[in-house]
Amino acid sequence: MATLSVILTIVSVLTAILLTILVLIQNPKGQGGIGAISGGVSEAMFGASAPSALVKITVVLAIVFLLSTLFNVAINGHLRKQKSIGETIVATAKQYMGAPYVYGGMSPSGFDCSGFVNYVYKLCGYSMSRVASSIYNNNGTYVEKANLQLGDLVFFASNSSSIGHVGIYIGNGQFIHSSSGAGCVVISDLSSNYYLKNYVGAKRIAG
Repeated sequence: MATLSVILTIVSVLTAILLTILVLIQNPKGQGGIGAISGGVSEAMFGASAPSALVKITVVLAIVFLLSTLFNVAINGHLRKQKSIGETIVATAKQYMGAPYVYGGMSPSGFDCSGFVNYVYKLCGYSMSRVASSIYNNNGTYVEKANLQLGDLVFFASNSSSIGHVGIYIGNGQFIHSSSGAGCVVISDLSSNYYLKNYVGAKRIAG
């Protein structure tokens, strides 16, 4: 979506340049200077029908410019909203750094992995399934690893089992999660050997 925003920005700029050129071309020839030159160019390009043809082209380009600008504004607004939601989720999750790991726990006195993400997301206005495998199969939309955004959920499975762990992506290749191994809520690297090997996928619940 960010790439589309860049493309629309380029389209808007090029359209604005073309509109400027067309306005100059449509100046009366009798004014001399740029007007005389542009009048000669328009006549050479379009013949006797130059004025009407140029008006039509100008209108079309004006519409293209307006639409591309509006779409660009809408897309940028959506991206800012997504970023804001993700930042809120990450900030909320980090408040519970060090909270103890408790199997089945869903409160600051003790979280398991899915209990932690459920608790954080509930504070941010979102609900989901209770266990990691159900969240992955039933909630949100799939996200490629290369497209992870703040607040996305990342899932893991050991070699011999189904999905059994989930955390919250916080940016820079890291995620926050309630770890049974560490015994509390910690931040880990997706690139570390264990999590790199057992990474399954990601889901976007918010946005």
